[in-house]
Amino acid sequence: MWAAPRGAAGVPSTSIRIAIGVAFAFRRRGAEAGEIAHYVRADGAGGYTISDSDDLDAAYAAALAYSEIMTVTINPVLKVEDAVGPIFAYLG
Repeated sequence: MWAAPRGAAGVPSTSIRIAIGVAFAFRRRGAEAGEIAHYVRADGAGGYTISDSDDLDAAYAAALAYSEIMTVTINPVLKVEDAVGPIFAYLG
């Protein structure tokens, strides 16, 4: 997930200058490794990039590249069928 910078009072800053900066940053870098889809929030406060990759170094490099213009959160996820084995192992 990525989020637009917050202005005073914690409200997402959706100024045209910031929107253009974000658009140019995405255009300059192009699609990231394993990128499947890219979604933008309807309220203009951020978006989501869905990727399928085992390369955490590349994900971290992308987060660093955008860190001056937006907040980036990386959330590794599993398909439910891939999570069942570890869940049962944990439950014993």
